[in-house]
Amino acid sequence: MTSRQLNIRLSPDARDQLEALAFVRRTYASTLARDVVLDYLGRYANEPGVKEALAALAAHDAADQPKRNVHRLDVAWTDPPR
Repeated sequence: MTSRQLNIRLSPDARDQLEALAFVRRTYASTLARDVVLDYLGRYANEPGVKEALAALAAHDAADQPKRNVHRLDVAWTDPPR
């Protein structure tokens, strides 16, 4: 799997709290949020089903299937759009 960016929406209050905690710890809010997520992932890595889900994701990524959900439409226009 490749590295991907994760965008998370927070309420204004939660965002402000994250910014304040990051300020107190003299780090960036994005770094603090990443550390929190990585800590959570480590805590629950052995939860039942996680290893199977990871194997299923890897198998899906390796499968010889189109990697996108949107496919090009081949439409023969009888009256071209203007």
